[in-house]
Amino acid sequence: MKSSFFLFTIIALLALTATSEKCRFAPDYTQAQLALNVTAREEYLEQVMHWEGKFMQDGVGFNLAAGITYDGHPLNFTTGELYDTPHLFTASSKECIQVALLAHIINQNPLAQLLISKDPAEARETAVKILTNKITSYEKFNKTYPGFGGHIPWVSVNGTGMWLLKGWENRVPGLDNGELIWSMVAVIEALKLQNLTDLATRYQNYLDLMTSTAAMIFYAGNGRIRDVTKIKDIYAAPYPENYGDDGKGDLNDPYEGELFAFWLVEFGGLKQADIDMIWENHLPNIVSVEYKTPLGPITVERGWEYSSHEKWKFLMMPYQDVDLMKRLYANGEKVRTWDSYLNNIPGMFAAINDVSTNETIPGYIGCGIPAVAIAKNTRRDVITGYGIYPLFLIESQKINALLWFDNYLKGPKMQNQFGATEAVSINGTMISSLTTWDSKMTTVLGMLGGVVDLNRKFMQESGVYDNFVATVQSLWSQKFSTLKGEEIPFMPPKNRIPTDKLADFTTCSSSSSKIIL
Repeated sequence: MKSSFFLFTIIALLALTATSEKCRFAPDYTQAQLALNVTAREEYLEQVMHWEGKFMQDGVGFNLAAGITYDGHPLNFTTGELYDTPHLFTASSKECIQVALLAHIINQNPLAQLLISKDPAEARETAVKILTNKITSYEKFNKTYPGFGGHIPWVSVNGTGMWLLKGWENRVPGLDNGELIWSMVAVIEALKLQNLTDLATRYQNYLDLMTSTAAMIFYAGNGRIRDVTKIKDIYAAPYPENYGDDGKGDLNDPYEGELFAFWLVEFGGLKQADIDMIWENHLPNIVSVEYKTPLGPITVERGWEYSSHEKWKFLMMPYQDVDLMKRLYANGEKVRTWDSYLNNIPGMFAAINDVSTNETIPGYIGCGIPAVAIAKNTRRDVITGYGIYPLFLIESQKINALLWFDNYLKGPKMQNQFGATEAVSINGTMISSLTTWDSKMTTVLGMLGGVVDLNRKFMQESGVYDNFVATVQSLWSQKFSTLKGEEIPFMPPKNRIPTDKLADFTTCSSSSSKIIL
């Protein structure tokens, strides 16, 4: 009798585990629960971290032996299982996201640790291993190709490290490396706080290398920062004549490219006259526009496409410490919610891999809000989860952001064994059967608040924080004297992605479950 009772208890516990730890968890929560119940929101975020962590595994989202990210991994359109091989290439922008998340794990953030393990000690140990392998690959890349000056182009990836990728054999982007630089700052701060001094020193040495060559490689004079630099001899030690324009234009946008600009200005050793010219070239691209709503106009900063990708700098640096910028940023995210609400769009927009009815990825597409953007021909029929990450950086309770993200996850095939899926058409007929760092882990980083706190600490200790605040205030106050629409609220989702056109992945449907041992 006792043995029968014991067996029944074990079966019941396993059944409970299977129910509570299924990858298709979004339908288990209502929007009302997420709006009103703090515990439900906490549980939801824990579930997100647990399942997104399945992407951050060896052979899926990165190569453990090298410690280097893959761009992403395709999924079987029917089952949601891994399909074909990973994208055996990456860029410093993908590295940025993983390094930033590892900084949170090293710094003992309980939510971030769930990306690796429920055991904090195991999470820390694994994060240290990844970071150790990663910096070894960085050092090897620099030793093999010293002409890049430590900066990382798009590269191919295997178990031995990073190697030249076709089309990028002698070219290197400034924008992506600016993103990586600020993640490296954050991980160095976290490593020092946790007394992992040897590893912190290796990262600091590599960051020092990138800093020492930044102006030589990317600054073209007269206030011009190269978007992409062409290298004559990638095997030569850095020297000024080795670098020139690639014909891709200048890095003078007020979006994610600004991360590199600020690093160059603060640490690149430039003369004040050059710094002044950089911001003079920058200023014309900061433009005030208005978005019309039934409650009145909302003043925002004009975007390129108004893709959420353009808000990357808010993940990295303490822009919201400047009151004007904080208010302007909030207005911009209100517009994102209003635009989707008014146009019956069940999610938000970002540049993303296109959708289809199989594993084929037709290409990379721009999606955004033409009403407040330079680009007027962006797609409006495809939404992605990372379109919502900027909203997570505003609210401490994350209510509006979670409502929109949950609305996205409830779409067909939008949850898989490795977390959120890349993208879906707004009519629910096609998906991008893929998982990538951009479309998934930027959202996770947004949920964690970015790495703003760690980088603020560094900036204050380095004596550049006050100048950063003053520069942001000076530049943006020239274009934004008043902000309309600050009293207008954020809007919640009005409709859902249709779920009657496509079946969920067979390995991650509402009826399927997975026991985590």
